[in-house]
Amino acid sequence: MLDPTTLFSYERDVDSRSLHASTLVVTLGSFVDSGRVQEKLDEFITDNYPNRIVGTFDSDQVIDYTAVRPPISLEQDHLTGYSSPALTLREVSPEGEAPFLLLSGPEPNFQWERVAHAVRIIVEQLGVTRTLVATSFPGATPHTRPVAVSRYAGDPKDLVLASPFPGTIEMRASFPALLIVRMAEAGHPIIGLAAHVPSYAHEIEYYPALPALFTALDIEGGPAFTPNKKLEEKIAEVREALDQSAAENEQLASLIKGFEDNYSRMDGMVQHLTPGADTPLPGAENLTTEVEDFLKEILDEPENTDEEGEDPGPDSIG
Repeated sequence: MLDPTTLFSYERDVDSRSLHASTLVVTLGSFVDSGRVQEKLDEFITDNYPNRIVGTFDSDQVIDYTAVRPPISLEQDHLTGYSSPALTLREVSPEGEAPFLLLSGPEPNFQWERVAHAVRIIVEQLGVTRTLVATSFPGATPHTRPVAVSRYAGDPKDLVLASPFPGTIEMRASFPALLIVRMAEAGHPIIGLAAHVPSYAHEIEYYPALPALFTALDIEGGPAFTPNKKLEEKIAEVREALDQSAAENEQLASLIKGFEDNYSRMDGMVQHLTPGADTPLPGAENLTTEVEDFLKEILDEPENTDEEGEDPGPDSIG
């Protein structure tokens, strides 16, 4: 492995010795990012809390530009506005609360092991004692019910509230998943939080998942976020659009009804969120099968899936 310390650099005006934060929140993109939840969480944090970039990774070494395709503008007869993809480390300073660190950007295409080692070094240098990785996945859950968040960790003892996936799901790895494995191997507490996004809302901006992640982050020892009026309006818009799509599409309505029935059989997945709930979830085996089948369909096919047989989706929302 090449020297991981040369992959990340602090900003020129930042003295790393003056940086101290006990919590690191990671929203680095995953190749799923169902409902664009990681992207929306990152935007909410950076738009609503004072923050500054304290360091960046060398994008030229870890990003495949032909895969990410950075934006650029053609203004009549000249090009302008090129914006390179960046993996950034920010210091976020909520008013009246302890600062925390935010690691965000696209998922690295290359050198995963080296990036993970560099993150470990950052954690050790800055005194981080808890890392929380926010993700999402498409599941057999309806938008008409509360969003569940499953929790997992390198060491389950680090979880404040256990809410595991119902069974074992085999899937292709993402960088955030590898990061959790490597950090745990090094003895650093790290928690994964996965919001359940309705499979038929996989490709839209699913804002309803954010408050659920806020609660999970708070419970697991991370920063406390409160939905603002703008977010509440976005959530209402998404739900209204999905309701309208279901009213106009019998196939989608039937799918949602099936998800609602399964949700009810599982007592609304409330046990996922209830401390001390040791009773197995009713219907867990059926849910595991549905989740496995859908994830295989999503993860094992090319991203551009306009083939027949795709789950009905609310095209008007996109």
